[in-house]
Amino acid sequence: MATEWGRVRPNDSSKLLAAFAVEKAGVELPDLLRDTGLEPVDIRRIDGEVTLRQEITLVRNLLRATGDTPGTGARAGLFIDRVAVGVWGLALLTCPDVHDFVRLFAAFANGFAYARIRQERVSDGMDTVLDYRDMPEDVRRFMIERDITCSLKFIGSHLPELGPRTRVEVALPPDPTYDLFLDLHGSGAGPVHFGCPETRWFVDNPTLKKPMPQADPECSARYTQQCLDTIQARRRRRAVSGDVREQLLRHGVALTLGDMARRLHISQRTLRRRLADEGVTFRELKDETYGMLAEDLLSTGMPVNEVARRLGYSTPSAFAAAFKNWTGQSPRDWTRTQSAMAY
Repeated sequence: MATEWGRVRPNDSSKLLAAFAVEKAGVELPDLLRDTGLEPVDIRRIDGEVTLRQEITLVRNLLRATGDTPGTGARAGLFIDRVAVGVWGLALLTCPDVHDFVRLFAAFANGFAYARIRQERVSDGMDTVLDYRDMPEDVRRFMIERDITCSLKFIGSHLPELGPRTRVEVALPPDPTYDLFLDLHGSGAGPVHFGCPETRWFVDNPTLKKPMPQADPECSARYTQQCLDTIQARRRRRAVSGDVREQLLRHGVALTLGDMARRLHISQRTLRRRLADEGVTFRELKDETYGMLAEDLLSTGMPVNEVARRLGYSTPSAFAAAFKNWTGQSPRDWTRTQSAMAY
């Protein structure tokens, strides 16, 4: 799980979350960014990136400031519109038919949604499954609400009328707030079920064959290629930070910037510049790697003092202070939380 939370993703979702928090929920930006290691410029940067762990902390800070009540994630989902999703939204709107829309939606939403998205072709249609099993329990409701709301809002606004056999299953207990899901799904569409084992959206075969209202296969192909080009560019920019992470994991987090530059056969100045181009600093990468290693070692049952020694800390208390900086919890509290979640 620690490795999953260290996954790097575009900052689009965090940018929209910050805008919702400040403009609609009355949360001050410094309070939202607390303990994330992010600065306001990191949120605003075009084509910037954050780790999933940082975005999880943003959600926790928002819920701490507003109160963790049903519907907060749904309100955040309503804040997202097609302008916010840019060229990806245009690629979807110009798909030739609903089948292509659903397929493309899942492919590109994986970089924006909190869930891991997978699709399952069944005899009578297609299931799009939103998997939140890797997400911490204290933020899972918010994440499901936000993803379902913005998905249904976008889908309901731009797809042809959904048939009565389409349905939505939500892994949340019923709540009056969730009448919103029914409205967004459309009066002609099938039911929305709550209390389900998984969150999924089913579209039947007749609906999948319907043409899109703004179908333009040529434009869709062009916009899709632009999306793919953006993804590839991000992967290329991550090459240096990926090399740094690999070296830190292989040789230990005690490496200095100078050590790292020598191992990568570049100057310190070039390393700083290339990391800055990727929207990250060497210090942030070290902290992220420390956090991942610490979580992995603690999850094996290793004592805190032994983890501190292996990571090069002079005392267990110094390690505990750093660990609380990364996760918002002491090592012992984090271990207890993980043990409770396992049951």
